[in-house]
Amino acid sequence: MGEAAVNRIHAERESEVMARKKAEFLKEFKRSLAIAKFACEAVGITRKQFYAWKHTDAEFAYDCWLIEEDTLDVIEVRLVSSLAGGVSTDPEQRAIQKLQRTLNGDIRRFLQAKARHRGYHPNVSINQSFHDRAGTLDSQSINIQATVEEIGDDIPLDRLANALLLVSGDGA
Repeated sequence: MGEAAVNRIHAERESEVMARKKAEFLKEFKRSLAIAKFACEAVGITRKQFYAWKHTDAEFAYDCWLIEEDTLDVIEVRLVSSLAGGVSTDPEQRAIQKLQRTLNGDIRRFLQAKARHRGYHPNVSINQSFHDRAGTLDSQSINIQATVEEIGDDIPLDRLANALLLVSGDGA
């Protein structure tokens, strides 16, 4: 067997090993909610290797993107379904709901980090013009910019916007 044939066989084996490693990574990537650090550690590769694969292998990059989008879908559904519940008067249920609000804040922060392309942004900007009693536009306006961390999880953004409308006289 010639040297070229040995090199070809060796290259084919390396290619098979890399394909198995990529498949294993994708499985772990899905399991780790599309967090590359955890998937890399589970498979035993560096993040540098992961990003090299993403930049050189279009099919692998597409598979990663699908997993990332599926993960965001699951997390959005989790957030929306948790917001559907009402407020309970039962102390035990209220404790559970308080824990749920904390989890919802964590979910929102995750989406703000990973799903900006879906409209989740860490900064909230509300511009509200004030009207006088006759309904004409006053020359004053209020511009509020705050991060979600500054607002906190106890004040939903829709309540903040409604409060601004009431203050300005538009929501009365």
